Amino acid sequence: MRHFKDQSGAKRRPSQTRSGFRNLVRVVGFGFGAACFAFLLGFVFFLNEIHAAARFPPAPVDAIVVFSGEPHRIRVATDLLKNGFGQRLLIVGQDNGIEIDTMRSENQPLFECCVKIDNRSRNTAEDAFLARNLVLRTRSQSLILVTTSFHVPRAQKELRRLLPEIQITPYGVPAGFLELRNIFRDPKVGPAFLSQYLKFVAVSLPGRELLDDDSRQRIIKFTSDIKNLLLLIAAVGALMVAAFAFSRHRTRHSSPTSG
Repeated sequence: MRHFKDQSGAKRRPSQTRSGFRNLVRVVGFGFGAACFAFLLGFVFFLNEIHAAARFPPAPVDAIVVFSGEPHRIRVATDLLKNGFGQRLLIVGQDNGIEIDTMRSENQPLFECCVKIDNRSRNTAEDAFLARNLVLRTRSQSLILVTTSFHVPRAQKELRRLLPEIQITPYGVPAGFLELRNIFRDPKVGPAFLSQYLKFVAVSLPGRELLDDDSRQRIIKFTSDIKNLLLLIAAVGALMVAAFAFSRHRTRHSSPTSG
């Protein structure tokens, strides 16, 4: 019978080799299934965090921070300031210049005393960095973070990373049809939330702080493309099918020979 030798010189039969290969396939399959389960579970927690952020802020804070994007965010944050939910309003981001000018013209005294604006940021990470500078400058100890509902988990993650000692209360602003209640009604809503979840996963990766900003943004852009996710799943699935087929082929056609 033909035998194989391992690194220690011990002989192994072909059946043992095939069994080891099948075990490897099972381990890879189990790991892939566990990863898919963890991904789906994380998505559920992501949606729950969005749902929780839709609740009205429970109490006044030192400052209200709003990340620019949809113009309605600026109006909501200004209304929170007018209604006494914060002592000051910090606006960061390049977008919404027209909406900011409109709010300023309608609330001139409020903007002169209690609103600070920094429009140099181009993305969520830079928004968080500029917000951190404004928070430290104003010595604020508690915040309400205003942004679009589906953007809340990622924006909060970026800001908490820079301000771990500050109390942050998220407040999600509805973004038209992109609401949780429409996730099963409109075919565009699910992929939009999934794309935001993939961006959230990207900013949660360990060691991300070691990368420069351009590299981080490239990772976020790549992972947020659902087509890339589907291609990755398809590639892993194809490898598993090929490994399983190869294992079955060896099992059927290999036969011990005398020697």
